[in-house]
Amino acid sequence: MPAGIPYEEARKRYRPGVAPAVRGDDISVEELLKAYHPDHGPNARVALTVGVNRGEPCQPDLARYLQANALIDDVDIAGAQLVSTDVLIIGGGGGGCAAALTAARQGAQVILATKLRLGDSNTVMAEGGIQAAIGEDDSPQLHFEDTLRAGHFCGEPELVAQMVMDGPDVIRWLIRQGMMFDQEEDRPLGGNLLRKKPGGASAARILSYRDYTGLEMMRVLREAVDLEPGIAVWNRCPAVELLSDERGTERAMEQPNQVLLNEDIRVGADLDAWLARGGGEGLARALREPAAVIAEIEQADLRGMGGAGFATHRKWAPVAAAAAGDKYIICNGNEDEPGTFKDRFLLEHTPHQVIEGALIAAAATRANHVVLYVNPHQPLSLARTREAVQKWQAHPQFAEPAGLVGGPVSLRVLPSSGLYIDGEETAVIASVEGGFPFPRRKPPFPAEYGVHGAPTVVNNTETLAHVPGILRNGAQWYRSLGIGHAAGTKLYSLSGDVLRPGLYELPMGTSLETVVFRHGGGMLQGKEFKAVFTGGPSNTLLTKRDLDVALDFDSVQQRRSRLGTGAMIVVSEGTGIVRKVAEYVSFFAQGSCGQCPPCKGGTFQLMRLLNRIDTGRGVRADLEALENLCRILPGSGRCGLIDGAVTVVDSSLHQFREEYEALLMA
Repeated sequence: MPAGIPYEEARKRYRPGVAPAVRGDDISVEELLKAYHPDHGPNARVALTVGVNRGEPCQPDLARYLQANALIDDVDIAGAQLVSTDVLIIGGGGGGCAAALTAARQGAQVILATKLRLGDSNTVMAEGGIQAAIGEDDSPQLHFEDTLRAGHFCGEPELVAQMVMDGPDVIRWLIRQGMMFDQEEDRPLGGNLLRKKPGGASAARILSYRDYTGLEMMRVLREAVDLEPGIAVWNRCPAVELLSDERGTERAMEQPNQVLLNEDIRVGADLDAWLARGGGEGLARALREPAAVIAEIEQADLRGMGGAGFATHRKWAPVAAAAAGDKYIICNGNEDEPGTFKDRFLLEHTPHQVIEGALIAAAATRANHVVLYVNPHQPLSLARTREAVQKWQAHPQFAEPAGLVGGPVSLRVLPSSGLYIDGEETAVIASVEGGFPFPRRKPPFPAEYGVHGAPTVVNNTETLAHVPGILRNGAQWYRSLGIGHAAGTKLYSLSGDVLRPGLYELPMGTSLETVVFRHGGGMLQGKEFKAVFTGGPSNTLLTKRDLDVALDFDSVQQRRSRLGTGAMIVVSEGTGIVRKVAEYVSFFAQGSCGQCPPCKGGTFQLMRLLNRIDTGRGVRADLEALENLCRILPGSGRCGLIDGAVTVVDSSLHQFREEYEALLMA
């Protein structure tokens, strides 16, 4: 490509009154733009690395802002008031006001935040008017064709079609709000709207008010917003930034506890209050369409929240297909693992959504026995569940499932033995039958041979709590609550060396870093993150390099770990991993039922070796013995207790072997 002409040479070549010579080279427009235009050069665009537009070209300065780290840190908002709303609208111009009015009139609570005052916006600068096909000589089709032609046919036809179809309705809506438009007879009221013809258009369709159409529009919208009780206006509140999730999806400050732990449904045993807040609607749908329930649960992708993440519909379907007769639904509330405290919260504060979920399961599977199996070491959970069950038994809706199952449904609360092993599903069945909670080998699985040989579903408390919302709002609603491929929400029991330990309900697929540092407030002062026992102490340890992992069943499994119950026990630098592992293995050794010698003896030997090493009395032979036990013990018990104990030991050896080595005697 020829180089540019220097300025001085160009001046010498200039001849006044002489026609300039046309360039003779055959250069395409694209090549010229790349060579001379600043927006088309080799460094004019960079590929975005985050968000839904990942991989698309973007102007570099804009890309830097979009991909920058947060401008604010957790410490900047620590202690700030947290405000929840149905809809947050940022921007108080014409679009923001119209959106706020639309949402509020649909029943939503709206916050409209604007960086200046409401109405101080670019909308007021629009003088020309609004185009809409309202004349007898006009039509949306003509408007559509004119718009595409004016844009050199580069517009999206679907969007243009929507715009021209909405135009007349928008004008009517603005008039109903009180907006004035110029009229043909120059009368303040009662005349025909004055239409002006835009250049190149086939009909007159510009509607305006004097030369300040935008200002008039903003006047009426501002007044309407001020008078709307469902809209809270935050003037002079610029948005510093939108927080984004780990996949780059922009969202406002994510509020936890919006579904299962929503403040509005924490009504305890008050059944009337539960029903007044939408409770019972899921059960009513299940009674109307019992055959559709399992398909809805499958479409929602509801997984078992007690540890394994097994698809819920796969437990229900074989029980529903079994021949008529006794069938059981058991809500497993024997929560006893260290670091897990989600089920007790549900039973204490929102027992009715758990009970309704169990009754929906009974309707879907034609089960005539529902058992709520509760740990007696949690007396408030037990008392609140019993009170809630009594309320259901006295309510007319409780009698309705009888028509489906061919007789009355029994609903009872049964205290468990309180032993850790009693949470294993076959041990639960043995206990419900009145025996000691010895686990059984599988197969046969509970769906085939459960309580007294009858088909049985055993679901975790959290799993059943999700069911009423799915039946009430639909499978797609539930799926949309998750992040990425994950569905729904999850209860994360956060404990350990964090500033804000507690129970958090967050979208399934939230990152480990988000749970620990955004919601947990980060590490205790002066502490550095070291590791986390993910899913409780019976799973592998995740370290700093795993902070980006999405906390859903599949993503965590790809890191050779398990989500488990959602317990997150955070450990800081300076805390001995061997000591923590020894404590947890001691718990497993004490919790073994003694039925399987490899489990009883194996957990004892693991505990003994760990204590020797932790107290500085261990030798290399002890470390080798520990490794050998980790190889031979998995799969040697009837349940997963021994596997859980081995998993945490083996993971700690893999991740923190240097700590074991440092404790050995020379």
